[in-house]
Amino acid sequence: MTLLEFPIRRYQFTLVAFLCLIAIGWFAFSNIPREEDPFFKSPAFSVTSIYPGADPKDIERTIVKPIEDRLAALDNVYKMETTIVDGVGVIFIQFGVSSDADKKYDEVTREVSVVRDTLNNSAMSVAVRKWSPAYVNIVQFALVSDTAPYSAMEDAARNLTDALKAVGGVRTAERM
Repeated sequence: MTLLEFPIRRYQFTLVAFLCLIAIGWFAFSNIPREEDPFFKSPAFSVTSIYPGADPKDIERTIVKPIEDRLAALDNVYKMETTIVDGVGVIFIQFGVSSDADKKYDEVTREVSVVRDTLNNSAMSVAVRKWSPAYVNIVQFALVSDTAPYSAMEDAARNLTDALKAVGGVRTAERM
């Protein structure tokens, strides 16, 4: 009996083997943890400094530049971006993927604390925050009415979408 003849002549064995494979596959699929937004540690952080009443040049010179210099000296820095507006400076620093997120957070916090001690209270606050995909704010709106016609609800939804698009940093996904 050849290898191809065996599953055909002994179809009962073949049927049981396939049923076992299906059962094992279903068991594995039902026990695998699944999440909509999985959590993973990312070695990326934001350093936010608030200096009320200061213009961007003062914030850059007195706060942001010293912090950037200290952070740039750390190992495995992948990317560093700075945004400065009136009264606020934000430094986003990202390390290589192979870096340990907790150790890098400790290093960033230590370096920012050293610079914070030399600022002579010029900044109201300097804070280090961890970056995570779980920290994304999502808001869903649903317009519901028992008496309003569909056209009025559609107009209200368009007006709301237009108002949200006018807000900086907001992305909308329309579902109609």
